[in-house]
Amino acid sequence: MHREIKKYPLDFAILFASFLLVLVFFLYFRFSLSVEKRLLVSLVSFYLLWGIGHHWYHRDLSLRVLGEYLLFAFLALLLGWSVFRFG
Repeated sequence: MHREIKKYPLDFAILFASFLLVLVFFLYFRFSLSVEKRLLVSLVSFYLLWGIGHHWYHRDLSLRVLGEYLLFAFLALLLGWSVFRFG
């Protein structure tokens, strides 16, 4: 992973900046459960689209990579939703 960051610094800067931006919004809207849920879905959707776009652009998108992104997105939604539901 570290090698990938060095190879594509702009791609990962965009990804990390989006995570930081959503974190700021999470802190700002920490008392609004509906906004937090929308932020979670937005972040996971962006991550999924970013990953697919990144690998498609660099011509190394495969079913395995797509499956990994889908699985990770699903797990992030499941974990995030359980935090909001029981937290």
